[in-house]
Amino acid sequence: MRKIDVTPYNATIIENGVSSIKPYEITLALINLMFSPELGLSARGFVEQDGIASKIERSGPELILEDREYKRLYKAVESFRGYNRNDVELIRRVMNAEKI
Repeated sequence: MRKIDVTPYNATIIENGVSSIKPYEITLALINLMFSPELGLSARGFVEQDGIASKIERSGPELILEDREYKRLYKAVESFRGYNRNDVELIRRVMNAEKI
């Protein structure tokens, strides 16, 4: 099993040329990554991912995943193309998830 810190962290957002610090909602980002087109999911794959996405939605400040679930999340994070600097902390948290 793996434990991932999913508490929001600060990210710099630039809107209309003005930068501001806003909370980065890591749970929403993880859920979106689970359905990334880069994964080439079949219908069955979408259903399986949805079970993990529901677990992410229900998580508190820490997300606990079985090894099988963690591997799917890790693959989603690793497969995505299009990150920006605000996403580095999300990637670190997933890739360095504590084994429990």
